[in-house]
Amino acid sequence: MNRRIKGISIVFVLIFSFSVYTDIFAQVEFHGFVRNHSVFRIDKPNDAMLLRNRLRLNPELYGDNIYGFASLDILNDPAGENKTLTDLREAYLDIYSSFVDLRIGKQQVVWGKADGYFINDIVNPLDLSYFLLQDFDDIRMATTMINTKIHIGNQSLEVLMIPEFKPMKINYKGYWAFQRPDSIDLLVYPINSVVISLPMYYQPDEIAKKSLRKAEYGFKFNTFLLGTDLSLIFLKIREDKAVFFKQIVTDDNGLPSGVNLFPSHPWIDFYGLNFS
Repeated sequence: MNRRIKGISIVFVLIFSFSVYTDIFAQVEFHGFVRNHSVFRIDKPNDAMLLRNRLRLNPELYGDNIYGFASLDILNDPAGENKTLTDLREAYLDIYSSFVDLRIGKQQVVWGKADGYFINDIVNPLDLSYFLLQDFDDIRMATTMINTKIHIGNQSLEVLMIPEFKPMKINYKGYWAFQRPDSIDLLVYPINSVVISLPMYYQPDEIAKKSLRKAEYGFKFNTFLLGTDLSLIFLKIREDKAVFFKQIVTDDNGLPSGVNLFPSHPWIDFYGLNFS
């Protein structure tokens, strides 16, 4: 058993023990499921592209004006690397009052979606390592944040503070790899129309550490007007899909020999409107 599994097991034991020996949580429930997701190639070489086994455990803790939830996945894919992986998908604590609701921890936030599309649902990054074969709840990756919801009559204001940044997850190796170009044509001498093909070198993505000073944030105002449920959204977030900047590499003679591509995640302002 590796350190990560031990650490997650200790967390589950502590949460369960805390709920049993205190009066804060009056009820403890465990849910979960076992699922196999298999994909086979019908053309040659007629092999298995995916044999993914998933065990999910969801403990829930109920109490007066308080609620706790965690979701743990144990995954194995014999058709892939055949390693047993653990993933603490979500782990958060809810605190309720008549005026303010507070959710702290690793969570998913859905601010509008349509069937088959992610429209205003851009708070959490996406896991596209298996393209769209997974359920939406599995494609959406939870992030650590503070979610505050203020109630005023039939109106509410939801405020997000997100100190953790996660980029979109994409595979570049294996059956489900995203095919990106490995060379680029460069026009060297426009007068003579000389074009050379240069190799491209993708540099690693450097992800910033959790920081309140550089946290993403957002607001959602919800009201009921003329029989319509109306929501106004603003998000100040970083682009989770990498934007690449190129740098020409030259040899000792000053001639271009390659292109370095540096990923970045620029800040964007997002405005949205939901109604139903």
